Amino acid sequence: MGVTARAIFQGHIDGLTASSLTPESVPLGAAWAFDQAVGQIAPVSWPQGTTQLVVPTGATMLIVIPPSTNLTPIVLKGAMADTGIPSSPNCASVLAFPQTGGPSPLFVQLTAPVSGVRLIWL
Repeated sequence: MGVTARAIFQGHIDGLTASSLTPESVPLGAAWAFDQAVGQIAPVSWPQGTTQLVVPTGATMLIVIPPSTNLTPIVLKGAMADTGIPSSPNCASVLAFPQTGGPSPLFVQLTAPVSGVRLIWL
């Protein structure tokens, strides 16, 4: 089966003052190819508390893009009872899942409501 989609993330890291690389810019890049990309892009508003995310069938990647002004901590969880993994409140997070047996369920926990989050499922 041919590739139907790909995700490419590229950037540079600058200002590494605690590194011998200063003042050099460090390039970085990552790429994924998808045989059957889900291709869902949705703006969402999350209430305070724990919310279950509906994982589209076949999804192998989730990109969470909170508003750049958000200060509310975002915690991603695989079960209601686990403590979760905190992610940046105002930077994008990229989560790649196995081809089979992806995340189900998937929860997000917030200490305050957050509006204007973009979810991209691939």
